[in-house]
Formats: sequence, C-alpha cells, structure tokens
Amino acid sequence: MPPSLDLGREAARNGRFDSARRAFEAAADRGEREGFFELGLLYWYGHGVPRSLEKAAALIRLAAEKGLPEAQHQLGLILWPTDKTEAETWTLRAAETGHPPAMTRLAEIFGDRDPKAARALLQRAAAKGHPPAMIGFGHVLAGGLGGPPDPVEGMAWLYAAVALTGDKQVERDIHALARALNARQVSAAHKCGRDIARKFKT
Repeated sequence: MPPSLDLGREAARNGRFDSARRAFEAAADRGEREGFFELGLLYWYGHGVPRSLEKAAALIRLAAEKGLPEAQHQLGLILWPTDKTEAETWTLRAAETGHPPAMTRLAEIFGDRDPKAARALLQRAAAKGHPPAMIGFGHVLAGGLGGPPDPVEGMAWLYAAVALTGDKQVERDIHALARALNARQVSAAHKCGRDIARKFKT
C-alpha cells in the first residue's frame, strides 16, 4: 500500500523529508491536490529535495487549480511580487471558501481601497480564531476603519489574540490603547477578550 498523506506530513514534522517526499509524490501520482501542494512546499523550502522555486510554484498551481484553498492562498503570495492581478484573483478564490489566512491577506490587499470590505473580511476570519485576523480586526475596530470605532471591542480582540499567541507587540498596543479608556472599559475588554480566547484554545 502506498504511503498516505498523513504519514508524509508526520514524517515532514519530524524532519524525515525523504519519507515525506515519497508519500507526497505517491499522493500526487494519484492526482490528490494535497499531494501536489505538500510536494510543492518541500521544493519551496528545499526540504529533502533541491530547492526550486519554479518547480514549487508549478506544483502549488496544480493544487490551486484543483481547488485547494491553502494552495490558492499560497499561490497568491508567490505571484504577488510579479503579477498582483492574478495574485489577488487566487487570494479571492481562497477567501471565498472561508480560508482565514486568505481572508486576512485579502483584507490587507484591499486596505485603503475598500476599508469596509477589509473590515468585514477581518471580522469573518477573526471569528474563526485566526490570530492575525484577530489582531487586524482589533486594530480596525479601535481605529474606526471601515466603520464606527469601538475601542473596547477592539481591545477585547487584541486581548484574545495575546491570550492565544503571547505576542509582545500586541501587548504594547493594548497598553497604548488603554490610556484612552477608563478602568471600567479596560476591565470589560479584558473579560470579553478572555471569553473570546476560551472559544479557540485547544
């Protein structure tokens, strides 16, 4: 029986990249989109294979064309320096599936172009427990970008992100934001942030 994708991923996590490559190649030979994607990542980082960004991009594109959101998101990142239009198209396709990193990236792309849409994307991704989106949504709420400001809720999302990641820069952002709020508001934000984080802690 050929090795499974799960065995390949376990091998990659443990640094056994030759075994991982064989498993991913077998999956790609079976036409599995995850096999193309995982094999592409090996070539991207040069793990167990000679590093080849060109081969990595080709494999990841195959997975993206087969509808794998992770590959669509990654292809968008790969293409961004050379073809922003196609990169945005792939990022949008991934975001439409509800892929949190893609939604977060698309919000970054929209930026000043469509702050309301960027805010909505960050809200959706944050609600899935994606820490970068939680941080972005917290800042957007606090600053009132794309909608009315809500510094208390914004701080709550930042507190939740810190609870999940321990990000020191976000802690500093919280302290800076707290200077504009009263003690009751800070306490409410802290409690709400703990409640949000509790939903996503494993």
